[in-house]
Parts: sequence; structure tokens; C-alpha cells
Amino acid sequence: MPHRRVIRTLPLLLLLARFSWADIGASVENFKPSIGPGSYFSVLSSRGLGQWQFHGGVGINYAHQPLLRGVTNVPMVDNLWMTDIGVAAGLTDWLEFGVALPVVLFNDATSLTRLTADSNNVTRTTSRGLGDLRIQMKFRLVDLKDYDVGFAIVPILSIPTGNEDQFAADGTFSGGGLLVLDGEFLDRAEMSFNLGLMARSGFIFPGTVTERDDYIPIGVGLKIKTVDWIDLIGELNSSFLLKRPYDRESESPLEGGGGIRFRIPPLPGLALSAGVTAGVINSYGSPFYRIIGGVAYTQGQTRKKKVAQKKEPKVEATPPPPPPPPAESSLVEIGEKEIEIKKKIHFEHGKESIREVSQDILDAIIETLKNHPEILKVEIGGHTDNKGDETYNLKLSGKRAEAVKRFLVDHGVQAGRLTAKGYGESEPRDTNDTEEGRARNRRVEFKILERQPLTGTSPSSAPSKPAVP
Repeated sequence: MPHRRVIRTLPLLLLLARFSWADIGASVENFKPSIGPGSYFSVLSSRGLGQWQFHGGVGINYAHQPLLRGVTNVPMVDNLWMTDIGVAAGLTDWLEFGVALPVVLFNDATSLTRLTADSNNVTRTTSRGLGDLRIQMKFRLVDLKDYDVGFAIVPILSIPTGNEDQFAADGTFSGGGLLVLDGEFLDRAEMSFNLGLMARSGFIFPGTVTERDDYIPIGVGLKIKTVDWIDLIGELNSSFLLKRPYDRESESPLEGGGGIRFRIPPLPGLALSAGVTAGVINSYGSPFYRIIGGVAYTQGQTRKKKVAQKKEPKVEATPPPPPPPPAESSLVEIGEKEIEIKKKIHFEHGKESIREVSQDILDAIIETLKNHPEILKVEIGGHTDNKGDETYNLKLSGKRAEAVKRFLVDHGVQAGRLTAKGYGESEPRDTNDTEEGRARNRRVEFKILERQPLTGTSPSSAPSKPAVP
């Protein structure tokens, strides 16, 4: 069971965090970009990859004055440019593994080993190098695709691969994990809440008495889908020391902001992100402002067609009379009121994820819609059998219809031509008393809602006038 594996993993990470092979410091880089799809900028979502799906991304962020010292607020770190390279893979439908490597592009900071008691006597030098390698797993216990809420446990291990002398790394192992709880509401909005515990070796900043060791990270994210390919993202992150929570404001960073993420329909799986955050209070690692950017690709999220449209149908000089001829593919036939598909669209059990075996029928539908622009509006209807809860079936059928619509739009069909609707178990095509009948009832239909007659039709195809007596 995945629950038992999580319980065994977390104590090991907390124990490993007590050991270090380098001098101890404390990184000011509180911003740790999320690894994997479906998340926010740094707040995690319970959404994840399917089995053998791959995700890769590169993020960059600039933090201005993330560390000040003394009553005069002298910058210890003035300018910090970081990039994070992250990859993740789905090992099962509920387990995801990810790795992120931060790289310091430019760091204008004071050397930790050369700090003096005089807070105004500061000499900064520039440096580049690695940050601390981060490894994480995501155990999905409740899938947001199946319910209105999702829940995941994310063990995390940070390995000291960076230079802690200029506040860009901890110089010590840290380990622990996050609890991730999120939900959907108003059809186009999601919210996620992160709460965790991270253990690390203690560090006392020169000239202070508070020990920075074990801490509790907290994060809240909000995501609103404006259109199918644009998300607005907002998030707020904080943390406090476990031993002396909120004992000093300077030890409890608080940072918030927002931005945008958009996908490129002609390039399925590709997403670009940009945003701005700022430190709400003057505390360790909270910058005056932070600029965020990134690009990511998720393989298999919406698979790109293998064959480009090389064989476009030839347009004859005299178009054939309506009704239009059947689509070139034997898998699709255009009727008067519907586009009939000769092969089912298959989904993962209990989910809206389209199985790869349905690639050929989806390609045929895309080709048909592109070749027949006179079909102006099509309703994609999702249907289920009567097994399970009726409300759940209605919601699942709607999600599956939306998934098909999203796939068609991502592969070049105009979104304005498509609508999606879930019917649940309300319109069975066959009996639900046999497995064969239930299989026929689990289906996706394509109703033609609006069609424009072809021009240039022959007289014989035009509507006949009533005979004159």
C-alpha cells in the first residue's frame, strides 16, 4: 500500500537531515519552483503524472535584496539570479518522482565567513555555482480527477551540493515533507493548501541568538482558468521555526504574488509562465520583489499527432451536391444530425484521461472537422452506464466530454465550433443489465447542432417546390 511506504519514508528523511558533509549556512532562496505539472509557481498541487509520463522544465527568478541586516537594513544579499532545472516522471498512477537542481547565475552577496559585528561594514562579492539538489516524491492518495478534492503526501530531501558561504545553499541535508490538499470550485478555479515539516541542522546567523533549524513551511495557491489555454495564478508562502514559532518577525518570511501561465495549442504539452512576488515583511529570504519566468513540457498530456497534415484533400472544381460525402477515414461517417464514429474513445478507468489506444479515432475526427467547415457547431456528449453514484457519473461524463474537446482544440479545431456536455447515465443506448450493454452505454457522441449548406449545389440537390395542381 502507498500509505505504508510514505510512513516509512518520512522518518528516514528527517533522520538524514541531521547529517551534513559541509559547513552549515542558511540559504535565502526560499522560492523553490514546483516540480511536475498541475502546480502553481512554488505551491504544490495534488495533480500529477500518469504512469510513464514525463515532465521537464526550466525556471528562472530574480530576487532583489532577499537578505537585509540591522536597523539600517544593509543588504547582505543584493541581487540573486537563480535558475531551476526540474524533471519528473510518473512511476505509477499514484506515485511520481522528481528532481530539481538550482543553479546560481549571479549572486551579489557578503561572504558568511567574513561577516563582522559592524552591520554597516559590508563587502559583497559576486559568485556563481550550484544550489542544493532537491529530490521529491508525490504519493497521490485522493485524485482530484475523480473527486472535488485531492490529497497527496510529498516527501522531500535536499542534498548539500551548493556553496553556503554566500547564502545560496544550506550546506546541510534537510528532509521532511508536505501535505497537499486542494480542490476545484466554480468549474474554472482551483485552490491548494500546503503544510509540512522540514528538519535541518541548526544555524545561528552571526550577531543574533535565534537558531534557524527545523521549520514548518506553509503555502496557499489559487488558480483560475480564464480560457482553455490561460491560467491566472496567485500564491502566498510562509514558514516559521518549529521551536520558537514567530518568536522574531525576521525569522518568519512571508512572500506573495501572482502571474500567468499559458499553453500553446499548436504545441501540446508546452507551457510558459511569468509572475511577480514580493516580501510582505522584512524577514530572512523575503525579497523586496521577485520576478519569475519559466518554460515546461509535459509528455503525453495531450499527445501531438504523429503525422502532420501532409495529405490535404484536393478541392474539386465543382463541389459534390450535399449532403457532403463521408469523411475520408472509414472510422467516421457524417450523418444528418451527428458525426458517427465507428470506434469508441477509451478512457482510464474512473477518470477523464484519454487512453493512447484512441489516438486513431481522435485523428479521424480532427481530420473530418477540418475537411468539413460547413459543420459550424458540434456538441460532444459524454455518457456512462448506471454503475456507481448517479451524480458522480454525471460529473465524470462531463469531464470526459471536456477532455475530448480540449484534445481537439489543442490539435487545431476551432474552440468556437465545439461544446461539451455530460449526460451521465440518463440516455442509455442499450440495457444496463449486461456487460455488453453497459459497454455500449459508455460512449462519446458528436451531435451536429448547426450546419451551413454548401454553395454551388446542383439543381437536383436543391429543395423541390410543391407541384402546381
